[in-house]
Amino acid sequence: MKQLAMPLVGLVLVLLMGASCNKPSEVDLDIFDDQQINVLSSDTFTIKAKTVVAAPPRTRDVDQNLLGGLLLGNFNDPVFGNVQSDVYIKFLPLRILRDSFLFNRTPDFLTVDSVVLSLAYRLPTDSTLADNYYGYGLIDANEPYKLEVYKVTELINESEECLSDKSFAIESTPYLTKEFVPDLVNNIDLAYISNAQIDSVNAPPQLRIPMDNSFAEDLLFLLDAPLLDVNSTLTESEQEEAHLSRIENEILKGLCFKIVEPTGGIISISPSSPYTAINIFFKTDESYQTADGDIIDTTLLRQLALPPSRFYHTNFRHDYTGSQVEAFINSDELGDSLLYLQSMQGLEIELEMPYLEDLKNIIVNKATLEFTAIQPAGEVEEYYPPPILVQILETIDGDDFPIEDLAILQTQSLSEVYDIYGGIPIQDEDNQRIFRYSMNLTTHLQRIINGEKEAKLKLSPAFGITFANRLVFAGNNHPDLKPRLEIAYTDLN
Repeated sequence: MKQLAMPLVGLVLVLLMGASCNKPSEVDLDIFDDQQINVLSSDTFTIKAKTVVAAPPRTRDVDQNLLGGLLLGNFNDPVFGNVQSDVYIKFLPLRILRDSFLFNRTPDFLTVDSVVLSLAYRLPTDSTLADNYYGYGLIDANEPYKLEVYKVTELINESEECLSDKSFAIESTPYLTKEFVPDLVNNIDLAYISNAQIDSVNAPPQLRIPMDNSFAEDLLFLLDAPLLDVNSTLTESEQEEAHLSRIENEILKGLCFKIVEPTGGIISISPSSPYTAINIFFKTDESYQTADGDIIDTTLLRQLALPPSRFYHTNFRHDYTGSQVEAFINSDELGDSLLYLQSMQGLEIELEMPYLEDLKNIIVNKATLEFTAIQPAGEVEEYYPPPILVQILETIDGDDFPIEDLAILQTQSLSEVYDIYGGIPIQDEDNQRIFRYSMNLTTHLQRIINGEKEAKLKLSPAFGITFANRLVFAGNNHPDLKPRLEIAYTDLN
């Protein structure tokens, strides 16, 4: 499973595209020394490279969510085939209700007016929508997304570790349905109720789905049930917690969101936004007089937002059947001279460098691995944005981790990561359809040469569970854009 290189500091989806260079390909290994000490001429070392299906990444750690955004979609990629991403959210209605005015509510005739489920779109903070939404430009107002929302039927353990292939049992029929065209640009005006007064607020783009009032009414009914048993061995607080847990499990264990037909692109939901919530609006059945003598007419009085709990999760499914990339996956024979990356639970590149062990008794001053991405003809870059960061991984005891050159920067800002490690797309000045990723692996390469590490690595898009992007790299058969491993070293012989 992939470990993220650093915290998800406000990032969005990554899904990549393509077929792969799956037979061993030769990569230029330029050995040089900036100080002109023991300079060797360029040599060619063989690197075995192929595209493989990535292991399911972790979407939730034992005590924290790793998701900065929840990818939601069902999309047919012209190169990578179909990809689906379902979202699971567990809401926290009871703890909120317990501490609200409703637990000992007055007046007694306060009733439910309406219930609305809202999902805030995750919006970029420092880049354009096209950079963050896979297939964003393909969203068609004439082809709405078809969303189905299902009730989860099994208990969700909020402290459970989850991988991206994890799914939960759901009811056979949808609880809610909604057809919509994502509007990721325009804010909306919402009624806002405070101190019995109705006002409006200009809210960020979001999807709003009406729910049946029975959801809130059932909660209120069960909350009115007796809480305490004088004969119980549990304390009052323990009885209250047990009672609330029973209600939670009876009314709503969680919700599963699915886009049921391929369409548009893949969108992202923000679980941390205050606008991702179940919103309950209340009213009075008749006018009443307050203690101050004010007359309150029949109108909306209060609203309560029930946010997600600590548990939310995405389930990724990829189907490469019949796609362009299918024949290249895990193939050592095909020499198409292309390599493919895809985020979510998609594709990564395996690299082997068997001849590095021939370098002995040297100090590596700097080592850089460079790959060049090519945008396939006929594609629009804005529809398929490249990964914002490509990470080099090593495998330790079956799990993948960023190499030391990247892992040591995990507490640094992204700008510092870019400056020291690299790994970001740099667009070619002469050809806007070409951009290069240059990655520092000085420390790790020294460990390979010292015999401390295997000469096997992987390339993977960072933040792949939050951003959907994809990428096609040129392989060694390309006359000008072949991968390069450049080493500056001092010879101790």
